[in-house]
This record gives sequence, structure tokens and C-alpha cells, in this order.
Amino acid sequence: MHGLSYEGNQELSYLVTARKWRPQRFEEVVGQNHVCQTLKNAIAAGRIAHAYLFAGTRGVGKTTTARILAKALNCLAGPSPTPCNQCVMCQEISQGNSIDVLEIDGASNRGIDEVRELRENVKYVPARGRYKIYIIDEVHMLTKEAFNALLKTLEEPPAHVIFILATTEPHKVPNTILSRCQRFYLKLVQVSDIAGRLELIAREEGIGIGEDGLIQIARKAQGSIRDAQSFLDLVVSYAGREIKKEDIESILGGIDLELIHAIVEGVADKDPVRVLELAQHLSQAQHELKDFCYEFANYIRNLVILKVTQAPEKLIHWPQAELARIKTQSQRFNLEELNLLFNILLELDKNIRVASNPHISLEMALVKMTMVKPVRPLEDIIERIANLERKLAANQGSVVRGQGADVLIPDLRSSIPDPQPPIPDPGSIPPEEGELNQLWERIKGIVAQDKAPLAPFLDYIIPKELNDKHLVLELDKKYEFYFKDEPHKKEIIKKAAFKVTGKMVEPRFLVLENKKGQGQESETKESKLDILQEAMKIFGGQILKDTGHRLSEE
Repeated sequence: MHGLSYEGNQELSYLVTARKWRPQRFEEVVGQNHVCQTLKNAIAAGRIAHAYLFAGTRGVGKTTTARILAKALNCLAGPSPTPCNQCVMCQEISQGNSIDVLEIDGASNRGIDEVRELRENVKYVPARGRYKIYIIDEVHMLTKEAFNALLKTLEEPPAHVIFILATTEPHKVPNTILSRCQRFYLKLVQVSDIAGRLELIAREEGIGIGEDGLIQIARKAQGSIRDAQSFLDLVVSYAGREIKKEDIESILGGIDLELIHAIVEGVADKDPVRVLELAQHLSQAQHELKDFCYEFANYIRNLVILKVTQAPEKLIHWPQAELARIKTQSQRFNLEELNLLFNILLELDKNIRVASNPHISLEMALVKMTMVKPVRPLEDIIERIANLERKLAANQGSVVRGQGADVLIPDLRSSIPDPQPPIPDPGSIPPEEGELNQLWERIKGIVAQDKAPLAPFLDYIIPKELNDKHLVLELDKKYEFYFKDEPHKKEIIKKAAFKVTGKMVEPRFLVLENKKGQGQESETKESKLDILQEAMKIFGGQILKDTGHRLSEE
């Protein structure tokens, strides 16, 4: 029987698979090698602790491991990492009727009175075994008072007493208790390990079931070996000893991978009609939507794994044929798109818990998935921006120096042609030759009509030259901050000039140093304007209404 022992006598009564095939040795415990190997080494070295705590979710082997540990310590041929399972002590512990191994339910014996009784009993030596072992299941259910009563005994028990605590919620156990135990955390069992144990049980029991069916049951168990064995019993009761994939879906309500595969194909094809039809099929089959979200999320996770690793078999526990099929499907998406689909699915999972009509939420989410556009990787976007910056830097305007240290402000947009130049205003009048100031007044008027925030500042600019390429403007140094590194402001002037002149000319600024010796009155006016400009610069303000009173004209 491949080293597995039966619990009880099958001829007398029927035993469910989880009890009949309960592991009787450390080697038979599924998926918890890190725990079993540590315990075996400790027993072999004689390093036996007085208190252990096994933590983990349901059905992963906490109580089973505790019983095996008890047998290893009290076996007549031990203490031994491999109990014989033949002696009286081993058989009594396996059957749960040993007077030296007491299993206590923490949920129904959670009060201080029960713990006080336990403290009295630990004084007595074991009747037949080497140790008196207390296995307290669901220990987190004990009351605060009960924990306090247990604390001293747990810290310094008699040499013949060993405590083994088991819990599904270790965070509810006080730290004072945890610190006095050797703690072991039993993990969820992998799908491949569960399927392997089910295959062994099915073969020994004469049950016909394919690899796909075993994996389907194992996935449904979500890491619990006991749940998987219970599901197997349920399927056998429904379908007999020859089990088909359809039988498993009918009785367990699992989500067919073919359905999810078809939905993903519809998403890849950007076909909302197809995914809505599949959603209708899902609703008619009365599938639990939370199960669908779980399976769909796992499916997308597998698509991601196929994109990032060359050895997916270590992380995806599916049949090879199914693995090859979804590998082809994964090539239709990039990682960014799969991440977006996963986020939509997470949102759906939250919505269906509170929605009055969850199936509408499902349909809307699937349609939203079909609308996901191909996403360019972030690295490509960053590289494109870097290339654009290098091109702009190469075409940046040069600095011009002349009398009064005039400077030509560089314009990063001057090298980029306007893809769609503004249409000239039909009512505009071409300027007469030499009338540059009148032309500038028209430009300011157009900017003011557009209610651009920079309109008041144009009064402090003097037009100097207009040619086929440039409109040269003189600007005092103190106003440079308002136009420097602000290409969009130059674009406003550029478009206004085009409406007036019909020419696409680039504004170029000659920045003059501040003139000295203009008298106290001028300095006062300039200082007032400086304060206004500095306030606008700091607080990001703008002039909302022009009252016609300029500070420089007061």
C-alpha cells in the first residue's frame, strides 16, 4: 500500500478517505517536508522540546503531524524518527484512545476551569508511555484567563510532559505563549502534490479517473489535502468508480478551463459580443462568480508566468497539453496588458460581493477587457522621450551677446514645425511697411481678445524687427522670468502674429540688462512692478482683469 496504513478496520465500518488514508509516518505527510525533516532530525539527536506549535490553514496536516510526533516519542522501539506503527502504543495513538496522548479541543474546552484541571493532571507520570503528551487543537480559542493559567505550566512543565498546540490563527495566540513553543508553519499543499496523492489513492481503491480530473479536484481544494480527499469521496458517490471530467464539474461546480480559454480568446480578438455570450453561458450554468474570479485570476497568473520564465512547469501545475495551448495564447498579450486585465478582474471580484446583480458586473468587466488597447512598455516610452530630448537639445537656439549683454532666449520648440498652422483671420489687414508698432498693437489686441494671461505683460515689450522668419522683441531683464522656459507663451504670440501678418514667424527675445540712473520715481515704479511679478511667480497667480492702470504708468 505504498507505506500508507489504514486507520481502523474497514470491514467493521466505512471510513472516509481522509481518515482511511491518514499518513502514519513523517514520510507520508504531503507537502510539509520542511516540518517533518526538522522533527525527525530533532528526535534522532535527542533535542526534544517541551512545547510545539503547528500553525496552518485547514487540512494541511497539523493534527496528523502532531499524532505522528506523539507516536515517534512513545513508540516502544523509540524514540525514533520512524515509529513502527505495530506496537501497542503506536496503534492506540493512531486509533485515538491512548491514555498518555490526550487530544483536547480548544474550542469546547476553552475556559479557565478546564485549564486548571489540565494543570493538576500534568503532575502525574504517564501510565504506559515515555511521555504524557497533550495535543490542544484550535488553541487560539482559549480565553485570556485560560492562556494565563496555562502559561506557567507551558513554560516549565514536568520532564515527562510535552505540549503540542495546533491552530489555524496563530496571530490570536498571545506572544507569551508563542515564545515558549517551537513554532512550525505548515504551508498550503501544491496542486501537483495533491494530485499525486489522489492518484495513489485512486489506484489503490480501483477508481478510474484521468490526470485532468485529478488536477481539477486538486485545484478545487485550494491547498488543503483533506478537502481534496473529501471532494474525491463526493465525486465517487456521484459517478461511481469511473469518473469523467463532466462528472467533476457537475458535482463540484468547478469552472471549465475551456470556458476561460474561450473568454481570453474573445478578449484577445477584441470581440465584446463573443465574451457576452460566454458570460451568459456562465450565468445559465449557475456557477459561483467568486469561483470564476479565482480561476480566471489563476489563468492570467499562468499567462504571466509563461511570459517571464523558460521553465513554467515548476510554477504551473497543469497537464502538458493544456500548458502548450495557453503558451500559444500568452503570445497574444504583453505583460502590461495582462496586468490591466488582472486589475479589472480584481475590481470585479470586489464588485460582485456587494452588487445587487453580480452578473451585470461580470458582463461589464468582460466588455471592458475587450477595450484594453495594446500598451507600449514603459521602457520604450522613456527611451522615446530621451531620444526626443536629445534632438531638441541639438536644435536649441544659440546665445547671442552684444551691446548691453543682450541674450537670445533659447526656444526648445523653435525646431518643431507646427503640424497644422493656424488659419489666417480673414478680417486681418496686412501691415504697412515700417509700421511695426501698429502691427504690434494689433498682435496685443488679438492676445487680449483670447484672454491670454500674458496680455498685460506685452505692454512691457518693444518690437524691434520683423522679417520672414523672426519677430524680434526687446525685453527688460526683470521680465525675463515670465517668458523664459515657457514655450507655450511664445506659441500664443506666434499664432497672433500669423493672424496679423500671414507669416509664421518665430518670436525671439532680446533681453536687456536693467538700466541705471533713471531717478527715484522710476525705481519706485519698477519696485512696485517687481513685487507684483514676484508674487505672481511664487503663488502662480495671473491677472484676471485689466483695469487700465499700469504700475509703470502711475
